Amino acid sequence: MSGNYFAAARINLVAGRVFDSSDDVAGVRTIVINRECARRYFGGEQNAVGKEVRPTFEFVPNAPPRTIVGVVENVKLTSLEADDAPQVYVPETQFTYPALTLVVRTQGDPLNAIETVRGAAREVSPQFTVHDVRTFSDVVSHSLARQRFSMTLIGGFAILTLTLAVVGLYGVLSLLVGQRSREIGVRLAPGATRRDVMRLVVWEGSRIAAIGVVIGVIGALAMTRLLATMVYEVGTRDLATFVGATAIVIVVSLVAAVFPARRASRLDPNAALASE
Repeated sequence: MSGNYFAAARINLVAGRVFDSSDDVAGVRTIVINRECARRYFGGEQNAVGKEVRPTFEFVPNAPPRTIVGVVENVKLTSLEADDAPQVYVPETQFTYPALTLVVRTQGDPLNAIETVRGAAREVSPQFTVHDVRTFSDVVSHSLARQRFSMTLIGGFAILTLTLAVVGLYGVLSLLVGQRSREIGVRLAPGATRRDVMRLVVWEGSRIAAIGVVIGVIGALAMTRLLATMVYEVGTRDLATFVGATAIVIVVSLVAAVFPARRASRLDPNAALASE
Protein backbone atom coordinates (compact mmCIF):
# COMPACT_ATOMS: atom_id res chain seq x y z
CA MET A 1 0.00 0.00 0.00
CA SER A 2 1.39 3.39 -0.96
CA GLY A 3 0.40 6.84 0.11
CA ASN A 4 -0.64 8.18 3.48
CA TYR A 5 -4.07 9.78 3.65
CA PHE A 6 -3.65 10.92 7.25
CA ALA A 7 -0.37 12.70 6.52
CA ALA A 8 -1.78 14.30 3.36
CA ALA A 9 -4.88 15.52 5.21
CA ARG A 10 -2.81 16.37 8.32
CA ILE A 11 -4.93 14.24 10.61
CA ASN A 12 -2.83 13.61 13.70
CA LEU A 13 -2.43 10.16 15.23
CA VAL A 14 -3.65 9.92 18.83
CA ALA A 15 -2.96 6.27 19.70
CA GLY A 16 -1.74 3.12 17.94
CA ARG A 17 -0.70 3.44 14.31
CA VAL A 18 -2.05 4.38 10.91
CA PHE A 19 -2.21 2.07 7.93
CA ASP A 20 1.00 0.75 6.37
CA SER A 21 2.08 -1.80 3.76
CA SER A 22 1.08 -4.70 5.99
CA ASP A 23 -2.58 -3.76 5.71
CA ASP A 24 -3.08 -5.52 2.38
CA VAL A 25 -5.49 -8.19 1.18
CA ALA A 26 -3.48 -10.99 2.79
CA GLY A 27 -2.95 -9.11 6.04
CA VAL A 28 -5.05 -8.78 9.15
CA ARG A 29 -8.27 -6.89 8.50
CA THR A 30 -7.72 -3.51 10.13
CA ILE A 31 -9.55 -0.29 10.85
CA VAL A 32 -8.69 3.16 12.23
CA ILE A 33 -11.24 5.16 14.21
CA ASN A 34 -11.39 8.76 15.36
CA ARG A 35 -11.17 10.08 18.90
CA GLU A 36 -14.94 10.62 19.23
CA CYS A 37 -15.64 7.02 18.24
CA ALA A 38 -13.10 5.76 20.78
CA ARG A 39 -14.57 7.97 23.51
CA ARG A 40 -18.17 7.07 22.79
CA TYR A 41 -17.88 3.31 22.33
CA PHE A 42 -14.65 2.23 24.01
CA GLY A 43 -14.14 4.68 26.87
CA GLY A 44 -10.95 6.22 25.48
CA GLU A 45 -8.20 6.01 22.87
CA GLN A 46 -5.96 3.47 24.61
CA ASN A 47 -8.90 1.18 25.36
CA ALA A 48 -9.93 1.10 21.70
CA VAL A 49 -6.62 -0.03 20.18
CA GLY A 50 -6.60 -3.78 19.67
CA LYS A 51 -10.37 -4.25 19.91
CA GLU A 52 -12.19 -6.21 17.21
CA VAL A 53 -15.32 -4.79 15.56
CA ARG A 54 -17.73 -5.80 12.81
CA PRO A 55 -18.56 -2.69 10.75
CA THR A 56 -22.05 -2.57 9.27
CA PHE A 57 -20.76 -1.24 5.94
CA GLU A 58 -19.07 -4.48 4.86
CA PHE A 59 -20.24 -5.65 1.44
CA VAL A 60 -19.25 -9.29 2.11
CA PRO A 61 -21.81 -11.32 4.10
CA ASN A 62 -20.48 -12.74 7.38
CA ALA A 63 -17.20 -10.86 6.95
CA PRO A 64 -14.64 -11.50 9.69
CA PRO A 65 -14.10 -8.75 12.27
CA ARG A 66 -11.61 -5.93 11.87
CA THR A 67 -8.97 -4.98 14.41
CA ILE A 68 -8.66 -1.36 15.53
CA VAL A 69 -5.01 -0.47 15.01
CA GLY A 70 -5.12 3.28 15.61
CA VAL A 71 -7.06 6.31 16.77
CA VAL A 72 -6.79 9.70 15.02
CA GLU A 73 -8.04 13.20 15.75
CA ASN A 74 -11.61 14.23 14.97
CA VAL A 75 -12.15 16.02 11.67
CA LYS A 76 -15.08 17.86 10.12
CA LEU A 77 -16.55 16.01 7.15
CA THR A 78 -19.81 17.80 6.36
CA SER A 79 -19.39 21.32 7.73
CA LEU A 80 -17.16 23.22 10.12
CA GLU A 81 -20.03 23.87 12.49
CA ALA A 82 -21.06 20.20 12.78
CA ASP A 83 -20.51 18.39 16.07
CA ASP A 84 -17.84 15.71 16.29
CA ALA A 85 -19.20 12.34 15.17
CA PRO A 86 -17.76 8.79 15.20
CA GLN A 87 -15.73 8.06 12.08
CA VAL A 88 -13.94 4.96 10.80
CA TYR A 89 -11.21 4.52 8.19
CA VAL A 90 -10.52 1.34 6.22
CA PRO A 91 -7.47 0.64 4.00
CA GLU A 92 -8.45 0.77 0.34
CA THR A 93 -6.53 -2.46 -0.33
CA GLN A 94 -8.97 -4.30 1.94
CA PHE A 95 -12.13 -2.51 0.92
CA THR A 96 -12.48 -1.87 -2.79
CA TYR A 97 -14.98 0.83 -3.61
CA PRO A 98 -16.03 2.05 -7.08
CA ALA A 99 -15.47 5.74 -6.24
CA LEU A 100 -12.75 7.26 -4.09
CA THR A 101 -11.71 10.69 -2.94
CA LEU A 102 -8.04 11.27 -3.66
CA VAL A 103 -6.22 13.64 -1.31
CA VAL A 104 -2.96 15.11 -2.62
CA ARG A 105 -0.63 17.53 -0.84
CA THR A 106 1.53 19.64 -3.14
CA GLN A 107 4.02 22.48 -2.99
CA GLY A 108 2.91 25.77 -4.46
CA ASP A 109 -0.40 26.17 -6.29
CA PRO A 110 -2.25 22.82 -6.04
CA LEU A 111 -4.14 23.49 -9.28
CA ASN A 112 -0.86 23.26 -11.18
CA ALA A 113 -0.55 19.61 -10.15
CA ILE A 114 -3.89 18.47 -11.59
CA GLU A 115 -2.46 17.05 -14.82
CA THR A 116 0.32 15.30 -12.90
CA VAL A 117 -2.25 13.65 -10.64
CA ARG A 118 -4.37 12.61 -13.61
CA GLY A 119 -1.33 11.11 -15.30
CA ALA A 120 -0.37 9.18 -12.17
CA ALA A 121 -3.93 7.85 -11.90
CA ARG A 122 -3.88 6.64 -15.51
CA GLU A 123 -0.59 4.85 -14.86
CA VAL A 124 -2.25 2.89 -12.08
CA SER A 125 -5.25 2.07 -14.27
CA PRO A 126 -6.36 3.50 -17.63
CA GLN A 127 -9.93 3.35 -16.35
CA PHE A 128 -9.27 5.85 -13.56
CA THR A 129 -10.68 9.32 -14.10
CA VAL A 130 -10.10 12.38 -11.92
CA HIS A 131 -12.90 14.93 -11.75
CA ASP A 132 -14.47 17.42 -9.35
CA VAL A 133 -11.05 18.74 -8.33
CA ARG A 134 -11.16 21.15 -5.39
CA THR A 135 -8.61 22.58 -3.03
CA PHE A 136 -9.03 22.36 0.72
CA SER A 137 -9.43 26.13 0.73
CA ASP A 138 -12.38 25.78 -1.66
CA VAL A 139 -13.94 23.10 0.54
CA VAL A 140 -13.63 25.28 3.65
CA SER A 141 -14.90 28.34 1.79
CA HIS A 142 -17.93 26.43 0.50
CA SER A 143 -18.65 25.15 4.00
CA LEU A 144 -18.69 28.73 5.33
CA ALA A 145 -20.69 30.21 2.45
CA ARG A 146 -23.91 30.51 4.45
CA GLN A 147 -22.18 32.08 7.44
CA ARG A 148 -20.25 34.45 5.18
CA PHE A 149 -23.45 35.61 3.47
CA SER A 150 -25.16 36.09 6.84
CA MET A 151 -22.19 38.05 8.21
CA THR A 152 -22.03 40.21 5.07
CA LEU A 153 -25.73 40.99 5.37
CA ILE A 154 -25.49 41.70 9.10
CA GLY A 155 -22.34 43.77 8.58
CA GLY A 156 -24.10 45.88 5.96
CA PHE A 157 -27.03 46.52 8.27
CA ALA A 158 -24.62 47.27 11.12
CA ILE A 159 -22.83 49.93 9.06
CA LEU A 160 -26.18 51.42 8.02
CA THR A 161 -27.37 51.41 11.65
CA LEU A 162 -24.16 53.03 12.85
CA THR A 163 -24.48 55.71 10.17
CA LEU A 164 -28.07 56.44 11.16
CA ALA A 165 -27.05 56.56 14.82
CA VAL A 166 -24.29 59.07 14.08
CA VAL A 167 -26.61 61.24 12.00
CA GLY A 168 -29.27 61.03 14.69
CA LEU A 169 -26.83 61.93 17.45
CA TYR A 170 -25.53 64.85 15.44
CA GLY A 171 -29.08 66.07 14.86
CA VAL A 172 -30.04 65.72 18.53
CA LEU A 173 -26.97 67.61 19.71
CA SER A 174 -27.44 70.32 17.10
CA LEU A 175 -31.02 70.76 18.28
CA LEU A 176 -29.82 70.77 21.87
CA VAL A 177 -27.29 73.50 21.13
CA GLY A 178 -29.99 75.58 19.45
CA GLN A 179 -32.41 75.16 22.36
CA ARG A 180 -29.79 75.87 25.00
CA SER A 181 -28.09 78.79 23.26
CA ARG A 182 -29.22 81.17 26.04
CA GLU A 183 -27.80 78.84 28.72
CA ILE A 184 -24.56 78.63 26.80
CA GLY A 185 -24.49 82.41 26.51
CA VAL A 186 -25.03 82.72 30.26
CA ARG A 187 -22.13 80.36 30.86
CA LEU A 188 -19.86 82.24 28.48
CA ALA A 189 -20.71 85.72 29.74
CA PRO A 190 -19.26 85.35 33.27
CA GLY A 191 -16.08 83.81 31.95
CA ALA A 192 -16.68 80.15 31.07
CA THR A 193 -14.17 79.03 28.50
CA ARG A 194 -15.05 77.64 25.12
CA ARG A 195 -13.44 74.38 26.22
CA ASP A 196 -15.97 74.20 29.07
CA VAL A 197 -18.82 74.58 26.58
CA MET A 198 -17.38 71.91 24.32
CA ARG A 199 -16.99 69.60 27.29
CA LEU A 200 -20.64 70.19 28.22
CA VAL A 201 -21.96 69.30 24.76
CA VAL A 202 -19.64 66.30 24.34
CA TRP A 203 -20.74 65.04 27.75
CA GLU A 204 -24.36 65.21 26.65
CA GLY A 205 -23.49 63.25 23.53
CA SER A 206 -21.51 60.68 25.54
CA ARG A 207 -24.44 60.18 27.90
CA ILE A 208 -26.81 59.54 24.99
CA ALA A 209 -24.29 57.17 23.37
CA ALA A 210 -23.76 55.30 26.66
CA ILE A 211 -27.49 54.69 27.00
CA GLY A 212 -27.58 53.38 23.44
CA VAL A 213 -24.59 51.11 24.04
CA VAL A 214 -26.17 49.59 27.16
CA ILE A 215 -29.42 48.89 25.30
CA GLY A 216 -27.47 47.47 22.35
CA VAL A 217 -25.36 45.14 24.51
CA ILE A 218 -28.46 43.84 26.29
CA GLY A 219 -30.12 43.21 22.92
CA ALA A 220 -27.01 41.47 21.56
CA LEU A 221 -26.82 39.19 24.60
CA ALA A 222 -30.48 38.32 24.13
CA MET A 223 -29.78 37.26 20.53
CA THR A 224 -26.76 35.05 21.23
CA ARG A 225 -28.67 31.85 20.41
CA LEU A 226 -29.51 33.20 16.94
CA LEU A 227 -25.95 34.45 16.37
CA ALA A 228 -24.53 31.03 17.32
CA THR A 229 -25.74 29.65 13.96
CA MET A 230 -24.01 32.42 12.00
CA VAL A 231 -20.45 32.34 13.31
CA TYR A 232 -17.68 29.77 13.49
CA GLU A 233 -15.08 29.50 16.26
CA VAL A 234 -16.22 32.81 17.73
CA GLY A 235 -18.07 32.68 21.02
CA THR A 236 -21.47 34.36 20.99
CA ARG A 237 -20.40 36.12 24.20
CA ASP A 238 -16.84 36.79 23.08
CA LEU A 239 -15.52 39.59 25.29
CA ALA A 240 -13.20 41.02 22.63
CA THR A 241 -16.08 41.36 20.16
CA PHE A 242 -18.32 43.18 22.62
CA VAL A 243 -15.51 45.47 23.79
CA GLY A 244 -14.45 46.24 20.23
CA ALA A 245 -17.99 47.01 19.07
CA THR A 246 -18.62 49.17 22.11
CA ALA A 247 -15.38 51.09 21.57
CA ILE A 248 -16.24 51.74 17.91
CA VAL A 249 -19.69 53.09 18.79
CA ILE A 250 -18.33 55.34 21.53
CA VAL A 251 -15.51 56.73 19.39
CA VAL A 252 -17.82 57.40 16.43
CA SER A 253 -20.36 59.01 18.76
CA LEU A 254 -17.71 61.31 20.21
CA VAL A 255 -16.65 62.33 16.72
CA ALA A 256 -20.29 63.09 15.89
CA ALA A 257 -20.58 65.20 19.06
CA VAL A 258 -17.48 67.29 18.31
CA PHE A 259 -19.06 69.31 15.50
CA PRO A 260 -22.09 70.59 17.46
CA ALA A 261 -19.76 71.17 20.43
CA ARG A 262 -17.44 73.33 18.34
CA ARG A 263 -20.43 75.31 17.03
CA ALA A 264 -21.67 75.85 20.57
CA SER A 265 -18.25 77.03 21.76
CA ARG A 266 -18.19 79.69 19.04
CA LEU A 267 -21.49 81.28 20.06
CA ASP A 268 -21.35 85.01 20.73
CA PRO A 269 -22.61 85.46 24.33
CA ASN A 270 -24.21 88.83 23.52
CA ALA A 271 -26.01 87.46 20.47
CA ALA A 272 -27.13 84.37 22.36
CA LEU A 273 -28.58 86.42 25.24
CA ALA A 274 -30.17 88.97 22.92
CA SER A 275 -31.91 86.23 20.89
CA GLU A 276 -34.10 85.27 23.87
